[in-house]
Amino acid sequence: MDVLTDVLNTLRLKSSVYYRSQISTRDWSLRFNATQGAMFHVIDQGECFLEFAAEGQSGSEALHEGDLVVLPQGSAHVVSQQPHTAPLVSIQLDRDYPVYHHQHYPGDGAMTTLICGLFDFAHHNRYPLIAFMPALLRFTGDQCREAGLDATLRLIREESKRARPGVQTLLNRLSDVLFVQVVRLWLDDPSTQVRGWLGALQDALVGQALALIHSQPGHNWTVASLARGVAMSRSAFAERFTLLVGQSPYQYLIHWRMQTALMLMDENHLPLGEIALRVGYESEAAFHKAFKREMGISPGAYRRSLT
Repeated sequence: MDVLTDVLNTLRLKSSVYYRSQISTRDWSLRFNATQGAMFHVIDQGECFLEFAAEGQSGSEALHEGDLVVLPQGSAHVVSQQPHTAPLVSIQLDRDYPVYHHQHYPGDGAMTTLICGLFDFAHHNRYPLIAFMPALLRFTGDQCREAGLDATLRLIREESKRARPGVQTLLNRLSDVLFVQVVRLWLDDPSTQVRGWLGALQDALVGQALALIHSQPGHNWTVASLARGVAMSRSAFAERFTLLVGQSPYQYLIHWRMQTALMLMDENHLPLGEIALRVGYESEAAFHKAFKREMGISPGAYRRSLT
């Protein structure tokens, strides 16, 4: 069972590439205001600098043609020809450009071309993935090629240049692919240290237990049955799971059951009693009580909020 795929599905990615800019103005600088979604930039041509300041990280990054930079928390930042240059314009990607936009800043300087976009999510706070990621991720052109991202980036570059019919839909789909590739590349980096369930995936035994929970959230799992499933003693398993995940096996099971219930309510019109059975509750009343305790709202009220 692919736990990461499950989690990505809970976020419901609705990525968009909004903004392609060609800049030949001298001493240019673009300020990107903070967004709710994660922002990214592909350096299609030329060189530039990215300056940012966010919790735990700050600094200036020199970017070169072929590089990809991602700001998972959507932190405000400045992209410029040279650091400490006053911005020409302030850009709010998630508000100013609801559809694909091509902007040219003419001048007699060297040409720089950026493709800027969002990894936007329907359910930002539904599952802690983005919160585990650093404020800035930078991948060089060589890293992108070695990891296979270059094929996706090449398609994004070509589509954003031509702006043919259907470009918005195609760019959205390509951005979905790109986000998954970015997460995998980040996790595969030996220097990446992550906590919680995401870090626990790298542990063979606890990762296997997480997969069991995800594959059958409605099963009557106990600490003992999960421990048997990964061939560990009950006490050693409980200690190891809680240490790595940050929650007890029971707490994580309840959490994932609620996430599964939310997805079922989002995506179909199953009766609440059927959803209750699918996520491990023998009665709708028991499900109602657990859902309200965990989510702070009743299942019925949540479902009504969707309409």
